Amino acid sequence: MTDNVVSIIGAGIAGLSAGCYLQMNGYQTKIFEMHDRPGGLASSWKRNGYLIQGGFPGLAGSSAGSPFYALWCELIEMSGVHFLYQPTEDVFEFPDGKRFHVYSNLDRLEAYMNKISPQDSAIAAFVYQWCEVFSKRLNAHRQTKGALRHKGLY
Repeated sequence: MTDNVVSIIGAGIAGLSAGCYLQMNGYQTKIFEMHDRPGGLASSWKRNGYLIQGGFPGLAGSSAGSPFYALWCELIEMSGVHFLYQPTEDVFEFPDGKRFHVYSNLDRLEAYMNKISPQDSAIAAFVYQWCEVFSKRLNAHRQTKGALRHKGLY
């Protein structure tokens, strides 16, 4: 164990994750949070019988087939967490009353974007391709990191 102590400001998902990874790599950590509980935007609380969401709409990569899933498994016992999967991740409403839906399924998102604006089909295809490339690169990174860790190099 090193004598180095890393101070982390904020006990949201980023601060807590940083603390976990630093400790996994032999560092001591101190996490400072200005609120009375951790969670940041991922927090929720009950008031007058209602569950109030703090702003975090979901946990990206929570399904076992997602490249993010392996990352979450390093930090959370995922088998003990129950998720409600919604077809719509988010809805943006504009001042003129129009809405834009962000779907968690990329095929559905691309079809929706093409339906509301067929003339922008190239943009819809770009968004789809970018998400796929990002997902594949993240997965390749996870596999490389795992192989290096297995050989004691990471």
